[in-house]
Amino acid sequence: MEPYTTGTGQELKVHERTKCRGTHCAIHNPSQHFMRQWPTHWRYDAGKMERLCPHGVGHPDPDSIAYGEDSVHGCDGCCSAEAVGDVSSG
Repeated sequence: MEPYTTGTGQELKVHERTKCRGTHCAIHNPSQHFMRQWPTHWRYDAGKMERLCPHGVGHPDPDSIAYGEDSVHGCDGCCSAEAVGDVSSG
């Protein structure tokens, strides 16, 4: 295990880089998804990594969903393809 500080300041112990399950990893090697610059936040209650949009709403990290994490979440629409061009309104 190695230390990781989320974008919201949580101090976690996470898998080592060599244990990543695929090409992309929300922690060690994020893909070029449009939420990449949003801060990461670990949801202890749901056991998943989220990205917080500019409105403070958590959206499942696309690289985590790719490896089986649940994508169900309270959504304000920022994670939809239509919102990519305008994540500041709301």
